[in-house]
Amino acid sequence: MNQLPQKILRPLLGLLALVSLSSASADPSTASAKEESGTSLSIATSSTGKISLSGGGIRGKASTRATALGLQQALGGSDHVSFSAGLSYDRVVIRQAEGAALPLPEKLSTLTAGVTAQWQAAPAWQVTGIAATVWSSGANRRGFGTSLGSASRGFVVVGMVAHPFSETFSASAGAAYNSKGEGVLKFGPVLSLEWKFAESWTASLGYPTTGISYQLSEQWKFGLEIEGLGGTYYVDQDPLPNQAGQPSLARTQLQFYDVRAGLSATYALKPGTILRLTFGEVLGQEFNYPQRQLKLKSDSHAVYGAVALQLGF
Repeated sequence: MNQLPQKILRPLLGLLALVSLSSASADPSTASAKEESGTSLSIATSSTGKISLSGGGIRGKASTRATALGLQQALGGSDHVSFSAGLSYDRVVIRQAEGAALPLPEKLSTLTAGVTAQWQAAPAWQVTGIAATVWSSGANRRGFGTSLGSASRGFVVVGMVAHPFSETFSASAGAAYNSKGEGVLKFGPVLSLEWKFAESWTASLGYPTTGISYQLSEQWKFGLEIEGLGGTYYVDQDPLPNQAGQPSLARTQLQFYDVRAGLSATYALKPGTILRLTFGEVLGQEFNYPQRQLKLKSDSHAVYGAVALQLGF
């Protein structure tokens, strides 16, 4: 199967990676749980098949397994203003195929602590602000694998304004800043569009998801979606040292992006408790050391599966 054209993949990677910044400290999918009880816990895991990567004269195959844990707590407020705090831990484990020698850490880990403020500026206008501190690092050591040093620490700020233009169409627009990013991933726009074009059908673009969904019943929802995974990580030690002709990868930044398309099934077990299953294909993947001019790109696709559980307390 041919790879998704790079002219399409590169902007899509950047857009989804930037959009995912705001989910690091606040996930709108937990809104129902927070409204019910003020606290929500989310657990998610996904795995991919082996993907062929190449660049800089290097070639090999690797698969990834991602795990995410998140806790969101409402902090109260007033009739028009509300606050919440979030803490999350994300880890991507990279498993190289036998015989592969890709210059990649075994783990990419992120710890995020953030606060969210929502202001109902008018009956049809809502303003959301997110500020988060993020520690992201890549390592070959055991344990959580996240360094809490200043070199791995970054800051994310997101601001968005939401407005329903009609009963079937709503939009949100804003901007996101990431102190560890580069180019559009450092500062850029965040856009979300939602259109209910039929009684049970909804099309969405941007944050938090891009795709089409069908609400079968109060409990069941099915969708075709595009998802993004990735971030910028500080690598302290060279994951593959003493390689002839290759620059040292110690004390530098690694950017990882992953774009997927899949079919999802969501089941609401009870108010605030949701189970989501996804199966699809990884469209493209990239590992980039921008300070060392070394980039590994995927030239094949792979299947992936994901399970996510949200609990409201």
